[in-house]
Amino acid sequence: MKGGWWKTARRMSFSRIRRVTGRNSFCKRCCKFSPSAPVHKRRVWGCFFMRGNLVLAGGALREDNAEVYGKIIELAGGVGRAKIGIITAASEPEDAEANGAYYRELFAERYGALEAEWVPLHAGQIGRRDDPALLELLRTRTAFFLGGGDQSKIVECLLNPDHTDSLAMAVIRSAFEKGALVAGTSAGAVVQSAGPMVTSGAGPEDVTWNPRGGLGLFPYGLLDSHFSERERLARMLHMAQETGWQRVYGIDEDTALIVSGEQGTVRGRNQVVVAEAGDGGGVKRYSSGDVIEL
Repeated sequence: MKGGWWKTARRMSFSRIRRVTGRNSFCKRCCKFSPSAPVHKRRVWGCFFMRGNLVLAGGALREDNAEVYGKIIELAGGVGRAKIGIITAASEPEDAEANGAYYRELFAERYGALEAEWVPLHAGQIGRRDDPALLELLRTRTAFFLGGGDQSKIVECLLNPDHTDSLAMAVIRSAFEKGALVAGTSAGAVVQSAGPMVTSGAGPEDVTWNPRGGLGLFPYGLLDSHFSERERLARMLHMAQETGWQRVYGIDEDTALIVSGEQGTVRGRNQVVVAEAGDGGGVKRYSSGDVIEL
């Protein structure tokens, strides 16, 4: 089968690589197959291929946080060039449009985006995710911003029942692979997880999660928001131990983790907490300007 493995590898979609189904996966970066293994045993084995950037905010992002909002604009193309698609699918349906208007004004009027358009998709109108006009709106964006609320609602809106991409999510993923920014706050950050996605619970005794994960753009560990403010370390370490994941990334309020490749940079007023589960695990806290090797 001379050359056969390479031809097969080239035909594999990056979506399959990123979503990490547990099957053998090809890594374009290291040009090797990784062995079949559950996602939590792999930490994606260094085989995650990403071109776009992520801005993962921990919630309660203040309007005057230019350090984070300014970075979103910069990574989206810059002042006068950024075209942002605002997705408020995590909101209750009756609040989604108003929340979209809030972010539209914030990005366009205060931070200088060329365009900031609400994407009319929420739990009350999931069928619109395949609408040609909505898909065309998504195709014209240089960045996508996902607001807070309930991360499970975002999954419901952007992924099919079998957890494959809807047409809308396929457009977003394709844009990300070509260099577009994906940003989110609170639920909009947590939903980027490739591993199990936390869904509820105040502590280790009642934490729940979706074992199939979120949108699959962040493969480096478990994600949580409002981390220090709501004392979520215990619940996430318990979840990590139960699911077999080693690392937890907890993002405080009014703070963001800027992800580029396998490196993260902290921006904002508080901290990002990185915790290792299991025996010998530790907890490290990073402040604005600190760089984290993911």
